[in-house]
Amino acid sequence: MDNKKREWDVWFGGLGFIIILVTFVKGIIDNNSSLTTYGFCIGVIFVIVGVIINKLEESSGHDTIDVNLVKKTKKDVSDWFDCKNKKYKINIDNVLSIRKEGYSRYFFQKYYYWTKDNSLFLFPQKEDFIYQYINIKNSIEYCEENAILESINISNIVYFKTVGDISYVTNVESTGVNVKGAVIGAAVAGDTGAVIGSRPKITSKVEEKDNRYVELKYKDNGTINTLEFDYTALSIFRNLFPEKEFEYVNFKSENLEEKNVTNDTTTTLSLEEKFEKLKSLKNSGLITEEEFSDKKKELLKQI
Repeated sequence: MDNKKREWDVWFGGLGFIIILVTFVKGIIDNNSSLTTYGFCIGVIFVIVGVIINKLEESSGHDTIDVNLVKKTKKDVSDWFDCKNKKYKINIDNVLSIRKEGYSRYFFQKYYYWTKDNSLFLFPQKEDFIYQYINIKNSIEYCEENAILESINISNIVYFKTVGDISYVTNVESTGVNVKGAVIGAAVAGDTGAVIGSRPKITSKVEEKDNRYVELKYKDNGTINTLEFDYTALSIFRNLFPEKEFEYVNFKSENLEEKNVTNDTTTTLSLEEKFEKLKSLKNSGLITEEEFSDKKKELLKQI
């Protein structure tokens, strides 16, 4: 059966080359450039048809094999994920989308999430992982290497915050030549009216693009790592660990610095006041020079 199919692509391709060759020679002999041109075009069409038939045969043959193998692979991988889901006791309604870069574009991969023992756990969603990665070359071994359970200790989270904004793009569209307007314009104002009436109708449409995503920074072995999530993660993180939102962390940090400065100033002023009182006591003769000197040494040790 395959040999018969192969004969069609060879037949079309061979006939195309023959037509090109014959018309080229005939055109030179008869000095007929039109014949050469037409023959060349027809020959090229036959060659292209032959190539298309060849490609279709090859792809159809491979697809028959690939579909069966991919189905088996997906079944094995699906069972593997189901076992993991039972092991981790995953709630399939808890889904986060992590922003990743691949093939010169950004895409979001879905993960299940849950918290336990003061840690945030992330594990790839079965359906999304199979859709994104599983093909004829992948297997359970691929899942073992790439579908990894990730955990982040909440105490190591530095902050999470929104990045990006909503942008608006105006698309201008033309409806083409206004034939009806041209006819009416011609009837009313002649040629000038026809030109004006035939002008295309211009419409504009404002398209909203949401470029926001959520950035989460956390410490791991002394380094700061970053994960980027779909914008919907903002409300989820606010429920899980609201104290890690950037605005709150920044506010708390500023207050702590202000408090430290205030404490330092208070301590310094208190020592100065003590020195002034000590001098006053000595000048008033209430304490001796020796007592003043000893007390002064004690105060200096507090600095």
